[in-house]
Amino acid sequence: MKKLSFLLVLCFFINLSFSQKQAVKNKQINKEFGYELQLIGSPVKSLPYLNLSIAEPDKGIESDILINSFNPRNVYFARYNHIKDKASLHPLKNSQVLWGITHYGKNKVYVGGCTKSQLYEYDIKSDKIKAIFSGPLENNSLGWVLGENYIWSLAEGLDGKIYGSTYPNGKLFSFDPKTRFLVDYGQMAEGEMYARNVCADFPGKIYIGIGTHARLIEFDLETKLKRQILPKKYQNQSFVYNVVKFGDYLAACVTPGPYILIFDPNTRELIKEIDLKKYDKALYHFNPIVHDNKLYFGMIIKGDLFSIDKNFNVNLEVKNVGAPFGLAKDRYLFCMNSLKKFSIVDLQDNNKIVKSFVKNIEGELGNSIFAFNNGPNGKIYGGGFINQHLFKFDQDNSKFIDFGPSANTPGQINALIEFNNKLYIGHYIYARLSEYDPKLPWNPGDDDNSNPKIISSIENDQDKILDMDKDSRYIYCATSPTYGKSGGCLTILDPVNHNIENFRNIIKDQALRVLRVLKDGNLAIGSDIGYIEMKDSSAVFMIWDPKEKKETYSIRPIEKSSRIIGIAQLENENICFGVDSTFCLLDYKDKKIIFKLNPGFGMIYRLLYSSDGFVYGIAKNAIFRFDPNTKKMNKLFSTDAEMFINFIIEDRDKRIFLAINDNIYELRKLKK
Repeated sequence: MKKLSFLLVLCFFINLSFSQKQAVKNKQINKEFGYELQLIGSPVKSLPYLNLSIAEPDKGIESDILINSFNPRNVYFARYNHIKDKASLHPLKNSQVLWGITHYGKNKVYVGGCTKSQLYEYDIKSDKIKAIFSGPLENNSLGWVLGENYIWSLAEGLDGKIYGSTYPNGKLFSFDPKTRFLVDYGQMAEGEMYARNVCADFPGKIYIGIGTHARLIEFDLETKLKRQILPKKYQNQSFVYNVVKFGDYLAACVTPGPYILIFDPNTRELIKEIDLKKYDKALYHFNPIVHDNKLYFGMIIKGDLFSIDKNFNVNLEVKNVGAPFGLAKDRYLFCMNSLKKFSIVDLQDNNKIVKSFVKNIEGELGNSIFAFNNGPNGKIYGGGFINQHLFKFDQDNSKFIDFGPSANTPGQINALIEFNNKLYIGHYIYARLSEYDPKLPWNPGDDDNSNPKIISSIENDQDKILDMDKDSRYIYCATSPTYGKSGGCLTILDPVNHNIENFRNIIKDQALRVLRVLKDGNLAIGSDIGYIEMKDSSAVFMIWDPKEKKETYSIRPIEKSSRIIGIAQLENENICFGVDSTFCLLDYKDKKIIFKLNPGFGMIYRLLYSSDGFVYGIAKNAIFRFDPNTKKMNKLFSTDAEMFINFIIEDRDKRIFLAINDNIYELRKLKK
């Protein structure tokens, strides 16, 4: 079974055990070794919009927008008044991600958080939010009670209770707002980690969408009996989500299909399959809206709004408005696309768009940096978590430019590489590749005149492009598979004609975490077993020949290891790399590991062989330096790098910059 190492949108997460500390102080000096570490700042502060609702449907078009978001230190719950263009932000200290959201009566909204599966109650009238399970103890959270990390979905039941679904044990629970009584119904499908969505609109029954191996569970509240009703032909899909009541029927979305399946809840029979691939690649993950015998839903790539009528016909309603997330006065449909464009559609006036606007809301705290590399014209580029934002860092004046979303899908930029003064971007989701020309106007999308422009999708069950490197002719990509699948992909992109060549599963069943082009043209590749559950396995270091298109050398350097992230080649062609918390040095000519050291710095994330002859690295608890001549390793500075998405690079002027958590730092040598 696939094992997720992180969250997230959609299901976009990577072990979010975040602290609430800054990685390092604004400025530190190490006089012993002669270094200064200077904080530059946080380049992305725009909130990722993970799930949305509207505050007061009775107000019609004037209703405020409620936004669940992500933030690596304190998450924000936001309320945005689009009439006055004002936002109220509520930082929530005990969560890093907000996902589930549901109304309770007219004045209350319940919100689910993580990593402690906290449950929050929001009062619409007072604009105040509080944790339901709170107190002086660290374990006073819903997650501590349930033994869970994430609340994926919340729904108000017909019995006046709030029902929720969780990760990593795929549980169903109920919470009674009147009595404050909590019931844990346990895991819904044996061995499955995600209870991805919950529907509580049928008397006596709760329906739960499951992943990473798609299942649809009917749970009887009286007997506590669980029934799996998803037909076998769909069980090779990853997730069932957006389960809703549609008239007398039950509708469920299945991904990556994408399919919408219609069931008769009385007989549990599948009565209609709607294959949506001819309309678009995938559905949005916001909740579909049922109104006037129609089920409204949005598609991801084109951002078109569709409906299914009572005869199960699919109809195009409005182009390029995105996915619906709220209905006001039974006529105004609130929608948003992945470029953060909001549209309000009047269903009673020929689907007229009565208002359209783009809005970025910024928090005081920064967003995690998920990509960071040298780019065109000597500038540094990067991307923020779960919002597809691309930023440029001008290191000469320490200024940032946040361009906004770079693609018309949810997710994030995971990798970047410059080639012939263009920037090539590796995206999550769908492992898509895009090309950005800084000489042309900013216009992200899929059209011929888009910039960045999507040029390819790796497919082959791949979802994340985790690393990229280049030689004089090609760009190489390392990827991880989608949820429920195994086996990463090595992809070779010709940036001239945009042709790609894929090599799936070159390290059996493992994701490809990192790759580097070596001086002789071969590729050094490190794997990651954190995406699947593999007993008695270990991360692999491999040399792969792109001319012969085959492996020439591989080794499992550390038994029971989980991942290899950092790789760097020295001047003498030897290769250093990190295997979990162990630093390794490989004699490239003899293909032997000649040096191993666990310095006690925690997981080793990134390595850089600098022009000064030293290897610099980021680990979980340290920024360090390794001398290849003396084999000595020294801790330069302490850090609390919260995830394994951290970066260290050297620019064309031989300045060293680090991206740690949500901030950029410069590592400077002190003048003697």
